[in-house]
Parts: sequence; C-alpha cells; structure tokens
Amino acid sequence: MYRLLVAAACTAVISGAGAAQVFRCVGADGKTAFSDRPCAVDAEPVTVKDNRIGGSFSPSEEWLEVEQRGRKVREINRRYDAALRNLENGPCRDFSSTDLRSMIIANQVVVGMKASDATRAWGAATSVNGSQHAYHWNKGGSSYFYVSNGCVRSIQGSYNG
Repeated sequence: MYRLLVAAACTAVISGAGAAQVFRCVGADGKTAFSDRPCAVDAEPVTVKDNRIGGSFSPSEEWLEVEQRGRKVREINRRYDAALRNLENGPCRDFSSTDLRSMIIANQVVVGMKASDATRAWGAATSVNGSQHAYHWNKGGSSYFYVSNGCVRSIQGSYNG
C-alpha cells in the first residue's frame, strides 16, 4: 500500500501539478488504499497539492537593486577618502610666480605654500620640531606653521619680525 501511495504521488509530480488523479478506496477489511484508478464504485478522488518548492537560486531583483546601491555608496566613500588623503598628502598649491613673490615680500605664509617658500617669507625658524616650524620673534610673541609632505598645512600666528 505504501508503494502504491508513493507511486501515485510520483506520478502526480512527474505529470505536473494536478495532472494525475489519485483515488482513495476503503476495502472490505476497512483498510484504506490509494490508486491512480478508481478501485470501486465508492472511490473518492483525492486532491494532491503541489509540493514543489518554488523559487530560484538567482538573487531577487530587489536584492540586486539594494546591492547595486551599496556598491555605489561604497564607491562614493572610497573616492571621498581618496580625495581627503590627496588633500592631506597631495602636492602643494600652485601659485603664479607674481603671487608667490608678492606673498614672500609681504612676509605672508598661506596654507598650500611649499615649506621652502614659507621659510623665504618668514626666514629661518627658531626651531623645527617634526612638522612644526616655530618662530619666536624679537619683538615678542611666537608664530608657527606646520608642514606635511613639504607643504604648509596650517598656520598659527603671523609674521612679527
């Protein structure tokens, strides 16, 4: 009887959903049997539900859209981080020769200036502590500029020589 039930179920699955009929029959001894053919006048048709699992191993359209947005965000963040690194470690600003001469004559140090040009503007530093160029003026007070990769990155104070 078990084999008959399995055979009927397999036939239904192989034939497609609902393509094969399955009948439930109760014998004279009271036992229930299943068949693909009516076994008696009182054979009762049984509806076999499709038990195939749907779906796909492919990612859904929604997931692909979310993943694509995530890739775009990661790319924007990567470019942003690279731009910040370039600002911090990149080359010094380009000044026209006229502007650079004018700044040096006016003893003006600006962010982005080459360290050598800043030294020409303020003179030799009183002391250099790593990236810090310290100036202790004869008239009083102190000024500093900080260098990273050969470029002035920040300034505290101004020329007072």
